[in-house]
Amino acid sequence: MVFLGVVPLSSLPPCVQAQPGAEVREEVRILPRNPTHASPSAPADGAPGEHRLKTDLVRLRSFSGALAELEKEMNHLRESIGQKERDYYTSDEHDRIESLLFRYLACRESLWDMIDYYSSYQETFPDSERRTKGFLIGFSAANLLSCYSSKVVATFLDKPVVIGKLNEKFFRLAIPRGTYDNLFKSVTSVDNLSAMKAAWLLYDEERKNPESTLSRLAATNTVYRELMEQSDWMHTKTAEQTDYILEEKSFLLPNVRNRIRHAAIHEIALKAKEKFKDNLYAARGILSVGVSRIKSPLASELAFSPSQVRTIKSKLRPGDVILTFTEGYMCNIFLPGTFKHGMTYVGSPEERREAGLTMENMPDIPPGRRDELSTHLSQGTLPTGEDADLVESVAEGVVFSSLDHILETHINRLLVLRPCLTEDERVGQLATVFLLLGNTYDFKFDFSDASHQCCTEVIYRALHKRGTIEFSLIRRMGNQTLSADDIIRHHMSRDDRPFEFVLLAERDPEGERQEAVVQTGREGEERLNDLMESHE
Repeated sequence: MVFLGVVPLSSLPPCVQAQPGAEVREEVRILPRNPTHASPSAPADGAPGEHRLKTDLVRLRSFSGALAELEKEMNHLRESIGQKERDYYTSDEHDRIESLLFRYLACRESLWDMIDYYSSYQETFPDSERRTKGFLIGFSAANLLSCYSSKVVATFLDKPVVIGKLNEKFFRLAIPRGTYDNLFKSVTSVDNLSAMKAAWLLYDEERKNPESTLSRLAATNTVYRELMEQSDWMHTKTAEQTDYILEEKSFLLPNVRNRIRHAAIHEIALKAKEKFKDNLYAARGILSVGVSRIKSPLASELAFSPSQVRTIKSKLRPGDVILTFTEGYMCNIFLPGTFKHGMTYVGSPEERREAGLTMENMPDIPPGRRDELSTHLSQGTLPTGEDADLVESVAEGVVFSSLDHILETHINRLLVLRPCLTEDERVGQLATVFLLLGNTYDFKFDFSDASHQCCTEVIYRALHKRGTIEFSLIRRMGNQTLSADDIIRHHMSRDDRPFEFVLLAERDPEGERQEAVVQTGREGEERLNDLMESHE
């Protein structure tokens, strides 16, 4: 259980300062440490509003639903594969285990980054109610992460055959060896368990105080009351699963249950409360044990000059496909490769009209969707005040986003390809992209199921069999998929190039920091070829 914070470890009681817990957390990250998922900018007036809070409530529901589905799959896997006494797996069984583990880790890392953002909830939000909402979202994300981590461990605890498979290295998805063992260490850590119990005491005391903002929020706001009820359920479930694990493995962990039983949980909570004079802030502090040490600096994002931003914007047209790579970013978890995430540039409402994207040019749109589509076509800004000129699929679903925000916050490499389409074909492409707005995220990455969309799935649905574009799906994790690199290879393998190369941006190898270099024309295409060959 983790809740990132900035509280000095030395300020907390000795059992919370213990270093083994920090080491366990460092090990159990499993995938490389993500930098904080850059949040949408504040509204134009500079005061963080409800937009980020509402967005992350959607993300929480999305992660919760995806993990609930994974729990069903885990239970089925336990009963089917786990019962077999053998030392081999069929290809289909391997794919099922790989897919399950990968999707769990993707949700886990994304929750971790959400927790990271809300670790500074007191500094981020200007008033008591919003600060309390921010705490609840971060606290709920931490409970969700803790609940399903213990679920993974408990489900396969008596299935050594499956544990062996979960501990294997999955090279093509960059999942290192020992995943299950690291999860086991995390959920049985005395420091983790003690911190969880102490933090929960402070949280529970705060909501029982009828004068507290937390108590008032529970009484007046249905959404956040349900969030608290969900945390109650997850807390109980985590405790049950952890008790089962400690009971079954008591011979391996002879002192853990005794140390937890006799740990000065109330003393930890009391000392933290005395220091910070605030139950929720103290709870966050306790749960921050050792986690700040995980925040290792990765290569920073590209720094685009104002002239480079103007150059990029001047070259973009509605319908352009933007493929990116950002070190550690959640979207990169999809598949290892040169590029990981895919978006579609849709431009401003005026640019859309100039491209022929008008309701008059789309007579075949179903009547029930026409009003919604018309509203989306006219939307020019996000609630943050930024331009709504991109469409991408992220955890909260298929949404508008901002090119300015992307360029400012999380890009290490960027490629722009323009589909070679007629005007009518481009209208069809863009209409499909806009009609997918609001669709939910595809945590299964299954392109054969059109009911949900991952990032490159939006590109696939909008472009497959338009012009000369005809993508070949590739089977990964038992599902038909299309990665960002697959899109590039499709383009590069054809004599009649289905895309036009627009530009490539990456780190300037001669720069002292992370200055970007933007390449166009033949030079840029040759550099793209070199990049793709180097990652074969």
